[in-house]
Order: sequence, then C-alpha cells, then structure tokens
Amino acid sequence: MERSVSLFEHRHIVLMGVCGCGKSTVGAELSRAFGLAAAEEGLILGCSALTGRYRDMIRVHAAPAQPVFVYLRGTRAALRQRLGARRGHFMPRALLDSRLATLEVPAPAEAALTVSIENTSQALAAQVLTRLAGRGGSVARAA
Repeated sequence: MERSVSLFEHRHIVLMGVCGCGKSTVGAELSRAFGLAAAEEGLILGCSALTGRYRDMIRVHAAPAQPVFVYLRGTRAALRQRLGARRGHFMPRALLDSRLATLEVPAPAEAALTVSIENTSQALAAQVLTRLAGRGGSVARAA
C-alpha cells in the first residue's frame, strides 16, 4: 500500500458545510483514497464550521498543524433532497434553513477549497485530492 504522508505532516483536512453536504461520506472516501487506518482518520475532520470565528478557533487549536478547509457547497434544493433521503440521522431537515442563515462562506483570505456537492462522493473526493495536490501537497493513493 502506497500513500504519501507529506500532505498530512503539517495539515489536517476539515470538510465543512451545512447539514447534508456530505462531510461524512466524502471524509470516508478520502480516508479510503489515502489508505488511512482508523487511528489516522483524525487527519480528516468533518465539522460544520459555519462561521469564520469557529474556523479561526479550529486553526488556533490545530496549531502547529495548518488545517485546510474544504467547503462542500450545495444549493438549498440539493441539500433538502439529500436530507430527505437520510434515515436515522440526528439532524432534521427542518433545521436546514437556520444552518444556511448561519453559514458564513469562507472569505478569500481563508484560502478554503470550495467544491460543489453536485456529484458523487467518489468524484468529490477525487476533486479534493487533485486540488490539494495542486497546493503543493504530495498525494499518492492507496494501492
């Protein structure tokens, strides 16, 4: 199994966005792509991180690591559809509008990656890997 650790030596990936955007499923795909064991999965965090203040707090507490925020952006309609398809999840679809109202889209200075959720979780993970590699990270997939 081949994978590069250099991408994670000083960074963590934080998948962020409102309920239903795919944080858990994209995180699982990224973990598989990197061949991460359960003990290493803390390198990929799924967290709503809806406000800039909250993201700043994550950065402070992650130091000296440099978290990379990946904003999983979706339309209200797509998010409602995803939430409606979920079974047994703690987040009710009725809270979507309040989450969207709270969301502060990452500012350019935050250098977050933004990806549209209008694709499969596998395609989203592949897009995230490609974009991370373009930032100078070394990405070798699991064999």
